[in-house]
Amino acid sequence: MTYFSRLRLVVNLLPLVQRAPALRRVVSVFTGAKEGRVDADDLQGRKKMLFAQRGHASGVMTLGLEAVARGAPEVSTPCGVVKRGRG
Repeated sequence: MTYFSRLRLVVNLLPLVQRAPALRRVVSVFTGAKEGRVDADDLQGRKKMLFAQRGHASGVMTLGLEAVARGAPEVSTPCGVVKRGRG
């Protein structure tokens, strides 16, 4: 899923999450802590090399989740790093 479809899914499900009696939370596992420079002239990232796309996409996703959080303050949208083992 691209970041556009992830954010669209969050926006579409937001009314249901807002009406939930408890645990109103949106979690998206994307590329946490890999944010890079966001190119406003190429939001789809079509002109970027692979590693530049990761930073761009991660930055756009984080900005999108922050916009959702501003519009729905009762819903938790935690941003951060998920520690996981390697092996």
